[in-house]
Amino acid sequence: MTLAARLRRWLVLPPITGIRAIGWTLAAIAVPTLGRVAVDGHVTGVGFTPYCPFVLLSAVLLGWRHATVVALAAAVIGDALFVGPRFQLIEAPTDIFGVVVFLGTSCLMIGLVHAMRTLMQNGGRPATAVDGVIFSQERGQAWASWPGASYYIRLGPQDQVAEMMKDYLAQQELAKRLNGGARASQATTPTF
Repeated sequence: MTLAARLRRWLVLPPITGIRAIGWTLAAIAVPTLGRVAVDGHVTGVGFTPYCPFVLLSAVLLGWRHATVVALAAAVIGDALFVGPRFQLIEAPTDIFGVVVFLGTSCLMIGLVHAMRTLMQNGGRPATAVDGVIFSQERGQAWASWPGASYYIRLGPQDQVAEMMKDYLAQQELAKRLNGGARASQATTPTF
């Protein structure tokens, strides 16, 4: 699998969530901090640089919320440990400039990844321009795609998805009967 295909897959899949996401967020803060501490006597002037790839990876794998936590923690830790005297925050104009540039760069990375994820999940179209869903099945798994999309999203085991679809359609029929037919159908039924 090529790097572009792997990145596309990571952006289409939902971000890691739950306790695993918290663990990966802590690792994305700890690993560059430990790496920077390891070279502290030999390297100066790069208080925030080791954190940049970890902010980007966090945005891709964990989503924008966790990436924001990584960026903010990196700004505080980087300034406190590696810029100016240790354990002092924002003690000089250089610190302010460094923190602002790092956080600005982090915002751009996080925003770009979020925008790419949104576009890829919607087949390259804005979220409101969905023309329909194409369902398919392969090896017992149900998949969904959109017209013109070059990828599929796994919905889950075929049997479970079929039951969920039956339940959804039954709810739609009930809504039609309770609300007088056509009005419920026009208001709540998406195009498939």
